[in-house]
Amino acid sequence: MWRELRGLFALRTVDRLRAALTHPDQARRAALAWLATLPEGEALAGAVRATEDPVAIAGLLRAGPLAALRARSDALGRAAAIQTFAVTAAVPSPALDGLLVAWRGTRLVREIAALHGMRPGTLGTLALLRRTALSAATVMTTDFATDAAARALLSNPLLAHVAGDVAGAGVAARRMIVLARAAAVACSPLPPA
Repeated sequence: MWRELRGLFALRTVDRLRAALTHPDQARRAALAWLATLPEGEALAGAVRATEDPVAIAGLLRAGPLAALRARSDALGRAAAIQTFAVTAAVPSPALDGLLVAWRGTRLVREIAALHGMRPGTLGTLALLRRTALSAATVMTTDFATDAAARALLSNPLLAHVAGDVAGAGVAARRMIVLARAAAVACSPLPPA
């Protein structure tokens, strides 16, 4: 129970930090609190202490730790995209594709949350999963439509199957990259620039 509450509080902490970083009187204190949770945060703490301007503080955070977190989130998204592409191209069922995308999307959201210092439990993960559910539903719908269009356009049954599966797998892979970026924004205390 404590783990679940801690995960939910971590999500609320992100919202509080996001609000504090835009407030002129609280930006420096909030930035230093966030930097204290990051392994590479101490290197930037001196520069944050030396400035008063919330816009400058946000710029320092975006150029430093946020850029590093975004790069790692993108790498996780690319890895998930490759896995999703391979699995959805090989699986013959669009319904099973949707389930696999939902599972991989859930795992991706949890990995990105952990990267940002959160350890969401079941309830915290559910709060982050609205985008995963939407992504999985979109992939499944697109997969059905792509498969039907490929079968209608191609007369060779083998070509129709391969073209439909590869196109659907490409869409699923792209969704993982978009999901990784959306999860990184949701987990970041800085509002999108």
